[in-house]
Amino acid sequence: MKTFQQYISEIRIARHKMPQVSSENLEDMLGWLGAKGITVSRGSIDPKKLIPIQDVNFDSVKSIVTRKPEKALGKPLLISYDNHLLDGHHRWKASVDLGRQVKFIRIHLPVLKALEAIKKYPNTEFRTKGTVPGSQYDAGLNK
Repeated sequence: MKTFQQYISEIRIARHKMPQVSSENLEDMLGWLGAKGITVSRGSIDPKKLIPIQDVNFDSVKSIVTRKPEKALGKPLLISYDNHLLDGHHRWKASVDLGRQVKFIRIHLPVLKALEAIKKYPNTEFRTKGTVPGSQYDAGLNK
């Protein structure tokens, strides 16, 4: 199994700076992006082909794997056209651990432009708590 450093992108963004889109707002955001001329597509992919840009909380991942594996396979992950994760890092890691394909919604922009587009969506949310380097939230994939 790959280590976290083998998966993670050179782009590292703290959790509190990552845009989050609720399930309730997802379809609206996709329509909003379309109105801006940004193409999106849907599909499924081996999660090992995706590149995370934020660290994960392994307690959250363990909870998904042991108690809610259907959550990992339900809501699609948001990804950029170059396969970077934009939203759904915990579900991504749970899917890697479960060895299952994941649904995705691809925003056809490179990672940083896709993040900027999501940040501009009026109902984007941000978590107030960031990760701390060297903590359990900044650890290897094998935890």
